[in-house]
Amino acid sequence: MPGTSSRGLRRSARDQPGVPLVLLVVETDGRRYHRTPLAQGRDIERDQTHTASGLTPLRFTHHQVKYRPEHVRRILASTASRLNQRG
Repeated sequence: MPGTSSRGLRRSARDQPGVPLVLLVVETDGRRYHRTPLAQGRDIERDQTHTASGLTPLRFTHHQVKYRPEHVRRILASTASRLNQRG
């Protein structure tokens, strides 16, 4: 998704004319960095911080991104649409 990274929002949709602002954080979880309870705990805390700040965190596994991209697209589109309706 343009403007995002695993570290959160990099650019705002405000920087892109005609693109609505969606307060969405998308992260992917692979086994290398997300397999230990400590790493999972950090992810959960980051999600909680994003939520408390008014952002909507979404996580996808490596498997979903690589082997189920239509599912990922569908979830991203429906979530962005819902957030735009609220905004």
